[in-house]
Amino acid sequence: MPDPIVEAVRSDLDARSARGVSKYGTTLARTDLSLRDWLQHAYEEALDLALYLRRAMDEPQPDGFAAGVEAMRRELLFRAAENRRLAESAVGYGYAMSKGVSEQEIRDARPAKTRARPDAPKPWEIGP
Repeated sequence: MPDPIVEAVRSDLDARSARGVSKYGTTLARTDLSLRDWLQHAYEEALDLALYLRRAMDEPQPDGFAAGVEAMRRELLFRAAENRRLAESAVGYGYAMSKGVSEQEIRDARPAKTRARPDAPKPWEIGP
């Protein structure tokens, strides 16, 4: 039995893809953008989402709702900053490799993996 939520998301993706092809004349399979360009686009989209969430939070909402949305907004901003850091690391990695630095030297110089913020709310902790 098909999941109606999955089917709705598929429909949204198909519509968004068609709109993008109509507007830009190409698909996401394009090859003229670098990894850094794609990550920059994603980062900017995450910032836009934070703005939309902030705007929605300004609307009157039931008790606890705004706090949950604010927590989500903070988490999205944190993740956007982390994605930007990772993008810069990826660009730096490619540059180092192009200059003959070995993968082992890069691994040895890499800081420990970043973990999610310990104070970030879990999805089930966000208000109604």
